[in-house]
Amino acid sequence: MKINEYLENLNNEQKQAVLDTSKICMVNACVGSGKTTVLTNKVLYIIDVLNVPTNDLIVLTFTNKAANEIKERVNDLFVNDIEMKFLGTFHSVAMKLLKEKLKIEELGFTSSFTIITPEEEAELANEIIEENGLNIKYRKKIIKRLEKYEYGILNYGIMKENDDIELLVKLLKERKIKENQMSFSDLIYYSIQQLNKGYYKAKWIVVDEFQDCDIHQLDFINALSNKDTHIFVVGDPNQIIYSWRGGNCNVFDEFKNKYKCTELSLPINYRSSTSILDVAKVFLKNDSALEGVRDIGNKIVINNHYDAFQEAQYLAEQIKNKITNNELQYKDIAIFYRMQKQSKIIEQVFQKESIPFDVSSRQTINEIPVLKWFIKLLKYSINNNDTVSYYSVFCNAEFGPNLPKVLAKMNLDYKQKTDLEIKCEKFKAFISENNITSENIYNFYDLDKYIYPSSSNFKENKNYIVKFVDEINKYSKENSLLGIDCIINFLNSSSLYGINFLNEEVNMSANSVKLMTLHASKGLEFKQVYIIGVNWGLIPICCKNDEEEAEEKRLFFVGITRAKDNLEMSYYTKTGSNLISSGPSRYITMIPRNLIANADDFVERKSNIQELKRSLFENKSKKYDINEDVKENKELYIHAKYGIGEKVSENDDIITIQFKGYGEKSFFKIFNEVKKYERQ
Repeated sequence: MKINEYLENLNNEQKQAVLDTSKICMVNACVGSGKTTVLTNKVLYIIDVLNVPTNDLIVLTFTNKAANEIKERVNDLFVNDIEMKFLGTFHSVAMKLLKEKLKIEELGFTSSFTIITPEEEAELANEIIEENGLNIKYRKKIIKRLEKYEYGILNYGIMKENDDIELLVKLLKERKIKENQMSFSDLIYYSIQQLNKGYYKAKWIVVDEFQDCDIHQLDFINALSNKDTHIFVVGDPNQIIYSWRGGNCNVFDEFKNKYKCTELSLPINYRSSTSILDVAKVFLKNDSALEGVRDIGNKIVINNHYDAFQEAQYLAEQIKNKITNNELQYKDIAIFYRMQKQSKIIEQVFQKESIPFDVSSRQTINEIPVLKWFIKLLKYSINNNDTVSYYSVFCNAEFGPNLPKVLAKMNLDYKQKTDLEIKCEKFKAFISENNITSENIYNFYDLDKYIYPSSSNFKENKNYIVKFVDEINKYSKENSLLGIDCIINFLNSSSLYGINFLNEEVNMSANSVKLMTLHASKGLEFKQVYIIGVNWGLIPICCKNDEEEAEEKRLFFVGITRAKDNLEMSYYTKTGSNLISSGPSRYITMIPRNLIANADDFVERKSNIQELKRSLFENKSKKYDINEDVKENKELYIHAKYGIGEKVSENDDIITIQFKGYGEKSFFKIFNEVKKYERQ
């Protein structure tokens, strides 16, 4: 490739960043300034022009999605795909280094180590607490306590005296080494330890979203480098929204103090209209600049709704009008909120109104019990020292042999084996000689015996397992991995990233409205954005100090700057919570009136509460077209929330009804929640 081919569409500031060969370079990239474009072209420049071998190039991101986007863009510009082994999240790159470059045998691990999630580490910690009779306060918060300990904080909550947390951490570390397991934090910790011995140094390090780095990630970057290493970092101080999980508000200052670096900037926003940027500037730090190149565009709109239900009805109507008038496609529209639970009523209304939507949620394996059990089964099969997985498999009340823990411990101590334990011990040999297919693995374990065909959820549970193994098979083909290596890598990848078929991330390519928290919106953009629930107690959420308040402003700034063309905000009169105040948040009152399209209306209008309540009642009682149901002479029932539905089944105690848009709902007759619908 010729360098001009991929530089011709860049502006001067972007070109300067791509072509810079300073030993240390820090780029302050304002929101919407083409950061990913610069990162992609920087990686191309390092490989294609500077001829740096990909094994000597480290590219660090904060999400798997960002890593894949950079990789795809780079490979689109080359005839043959480039293997970029060390492009990924901090944790995934650390894992690859530990397996391939660093001598982890010195630490007591083998290269087949497995990764445990925070929840699994908490299970192991609780097992150690019980075995050793440790005095640990706030045991229900053990994940948080272990996280705090990483930053040198021993006490938690209102503790005035130390407990046994230091001893717990010591014993936990020893147990993880013995069982060949690492937590997320271990990946960084042990990588730093071995990198500092000089086993590997990078020639170039490129870091995305630098503002999200914590102190341990800064140490990781430092451990990867020596006097000959080039470091290129890109970030935006106005988008620090993860300090609650270790992000460092002073990371840019610390980086400048540590290194004598070249400072560059990407000051031009190409995404949002000038009106939207003017609103965003209200929530910037005083010394921050934000320039746009687009026209003024539409002023923002601020609406007052009586409650969340009325708001959802309004959103449904607005969106349907925009689609009908060909103003937008569904995928051009996003709705942001502060708390995940705020999406529920919107989901219900959108289902009823047949509006396609995707919800960004944090669904985990823990929410699917059979998969949680099955993954523990696989983990124990590939690592027979994994005691937490052992007890989870054999003492589970719903699946497996369902042994009392005392008996399971005796079996473990005295090597007494159940049929399933014998299969677990033979699994490595089996999978080395057989393909990873759902049929092979299901039949090998004889899983019908352990997920119980007589149970009401048997078919659903079996489908979950089949689908999960199909994902492993797909992973095997995509990564040219076989046998136990494939399963170890898949399980480790799943621990780090989650599993795609659980829809943990919104499908951005689908033609659907996107519903997500403000945190989840980072890095995305939409033509039309609605930010809902801008009441004090939600936006901003209750803040304990100035630092939390500053982060809430930055989070609101992130939400505002996702909008390209149109932005609407709304607040509730009736919030439904004593912790959330009625009326507009002070963030709304901070926005200059000249930037608000309906400023006079929302500021001066006195809400007629009785009228709003009456309107709300009419909406909730809205009768959807049931003519077909009437004609078919179905047995219909009416519910205050779900509307009219058809009876599915009934016994002496319970009646089950199918509601359009809501699915089947069951009710105890004694409470009289539904009444028979009398046809007119």
